[in-house]
Amino acid sequence: MPQNVLVLNYDDSRGGGVVWTSAKELQDIGFNIFELSLIRTRISTKNFFVDVIRKNTISYILFKLKVYFFNRLFLFINKKKNYCFMSKGKAYVSADDILQKCPFIPDYILIGWYDYFLSPKTIFDLYCKTGTSIIISMIDEFVIAGGCHYPFECTNYMIGCMDCPSLSLNKKIAVRTYKNKMRYWSNMPMHIVATSYDLNRAKLVPYLKNKSMHRLVGTPTIPFVLEKESARKTFNINITDFAIMAAVTNISDKRKGVLELVGALNLLACKIDENKRITLLLLGNGSDLPFIDDRINVILTGYLDKKGLYSAYYACDIFASPSLDDSGPYTVNYSIACGRPVVSFPIGVALDLVIPQKTGYLAKYKNIQDMADGFYEFYRMDKKQLLLYQDNCLSLIDKFRGEHWYSFMLK
Repeated sequence: MPQNVLVLNYDDSRGGGVVWTSAKELQDIGFNIFELSLIRTRISTKNFFVDVIRKNTISYILFKLKVYFFNRLFLFINKKKNYCFMSKGKAYVSADDILQKCPFIPDYILIGWYDYFLSPKTIFDLYCKTGTSIIISMIDEFVIAGGCHYPFECTNYMIGCMDCPSLSLNKKIAVRTYKNKMRYWSNMPMHIVATSYDLNRAKLVPYLKNKSMHRLVGTPTIPFVLEKESARKTFNINITDFAIMAAVTNISDKRKGVLELVGALNLLACKIDENKRITLLLLGNGSDLPFIDDRINVILTGYLDKKGLYSAYYACDIFASPSLDDSGPYTVNYSIACGRPVVSFPIGVALDLVIPQKTGYLAKYKNIQDMADGFYEFYRMDKKQLLLYQDNCLSLIDKFRGEHWYSFMLK
């Protein structure tokens, strides 16, 4: 008899889209899936039904206003520059609200992005009321800490989030949020699904140490293959250029490593052979990018649809991922799936997908000279060497397609 899985997501796109994909995998192998979200973008789906859960319009508006003023007003005063957003771990709905909406008794509850949707207590209540297995997919590090979503070098999440470096005032917020997780999760059975990078951190957290851990490395399916020569015509890249692709969403966000990327490219520019130009294909919001040496040809694409995104990968020789803290980024998964090696710092999914001398180059953390050396290593390669890396990338993705995070659910 098919087992029932209740999926809970703040939304079903962006980070929540990763869990939506995981749910689709389960549906494809015979599980019954029902998803509840606060925000729904996939209005119709042939895979399973996604419903919206809201108490009523007024309560939802008041809740959103409360969240808005906390994020925009309080954190504007309280949050230190260069740190990521902070959350208090509050819930919009109760366990009873959720279970009344669910059309079946769940065998598993799969939770994705839950910030400002569920609280640690809500998740505990769901377990108490159903006795079912709770699975949390780590979209970011909010699961392990007292409210921050990316701790950078801070290790206070191992001991209670005292003296939170992202807060200049009222540091007790982080401590209270952390204590709630200790209170409700320490003795609750739970499965954690994440990349190796996130699992390594989760194993160091007191309230997660005894949980079951399962690695999940996303393996996107690229619907078409495009020859490099054809792809380059789309972006007017010379066939003789060495092309690096990068994606920028928020230049001012320290976590994205834009300054490190620019620094590495400027160091690389000093080594350019006049017979082999370097082109940077920059996706996203690159209009305000800091100065890049004019010996590097920069092409700004803006935001692309999926077809354009895949074409961009195929047009380039390598992908640059300068993120300083991340659970992904998923752009790395796309690059490897397109057969394009990656130069990255050793964070996020790069620990699973970027294997030195096989699928890419792992630069020393925040070391722009080492990142530049990684770029230069590929710049010097001949076509045969690059093709070997591309084959390795495709083989690695195929390997991970055979690694199923949900294998414990099949026993």
